[in-house]
Amino acid sequence: MRALVDWIGSEVLSPTIRLIANDISHALMQCKADRFPDLVIVLQGSPHEYPAVQISQFLAFTPLSRIVVCYGAWCESDGRNQSRPLWPNALRVPVWAATSRIGREWKLINDKSAGQPLPWSASREEVFAADHIDQPIWQLTPPILIDSPDPEYQRFLYQLSSSLGYQITTQAPATILFDADPWGPARANALRALQNQHPGATIIGLTSLCHPDQAIELRSLGVIQIKNKLGIAL
Repeated sequence: MRALVDWIGSEVLSPTIRLIANDISHALMQCKADRFPDLVIVLQGSPHEYPAVQISQFLAFTPLSRIVVCYGAWCESDGRNQSRPLWPNALRVPVWAATSRIGREWKLINDKSAGQPLPWSASREEVFAADHIDQPIWQLTPPILIDSPDPEYQRFLYQLSSSLGYQITTQAPATILFDADPWGPARANALRALQNQHPGATIIGLTSLCHPDQAIELRSLGVIQIKNKLGIAL
């Protein structure tokens, strides 16, 4: 969560009072009875990091606050392998997409004309629509080379890129879309080969789930940007 915490400190405007708590009990103790937070950012590293009873107490204490629960890789399946997620789906966001969600919530707090906040009871479809309505168009420099070990995913990228007017090539690309899944020696060797063949190309890595160690390794091999496949917007 370190990169996200650093981003919050540098990019999100400081509220009048900022409190940092180690757990929910600590957060409730720090908050005054007559003062409620406008924005709450929860960092969740494991599925059962916060007890259900404490979560219920906290949600009851902050019914009007905007809450963003930024969850890590170990929490990706929460809500699918449980009878219900401990946090409402509308509050949860993967850490790789957290900056966009936090930025939107902060804008809604400071600019009432920016739109309506998403209710805690929103469905997964409503959450997805809200998270992607302001998705910026991803500008790529053509021509583009697409490399993926998954034929269907490569076909999808080819069709999407072509429909947006991008030129696809296998020779002298300006941009390389590199599917890093499944990450291991084979994909690492493929990435090195592409870098050696096209040293001047900008390499963009695409992955379903990028752990911090993997991100460091990808960047050491020449990847300029890392994009999550679920959030792709060419």
